[in-house]
Amino acid sequence: MIHHGLPGAHPGTTLTHKHMTSNPDALLLNLAEAQRNLKAWEAIVKDLKDQLTVLVDNGTITLENSKLIAHNTQFIQASRQTWTYPQSIQDLESALKQQQQISQLNGTATAKVSTYWTLKPSTT
Repeated sequence: MIHHGLPGAHPGTTLTHKHMTSNPDALLLNLAEAQRNLKAWEAIVKDLKDQLTVLVDNGTITLENSKLIAHNTQFIQASRQTWTYPQSIQDLESALKQQQQISQLNGTATAKVSTYWTLKPSTT
């Protein structure tokens, strides 16, 4: 189980724009810290969802129509169907991917560029 004692993790905590700044160095520092906190919170949410699944599975918590409402929040249990295809379909997919790559190389495909940010811990 993950320890849930993150700094500033108090019940009822609300996100604000208090970290907004025009100072570039402070902006980078705040963004790096927020990203680390986000990763930690994602791990906590995953752990808590796993615990919720166990409680539902063992009957401690019951759902009505795959839903529970508590603390002004709807907790909805959903499922997703995945498919495994026969080799003949996998071969067709592979051939299509090859045709897409050829189209990219010969210029008949149209590229769209979207800008986004990725934050990763620095190794230096």
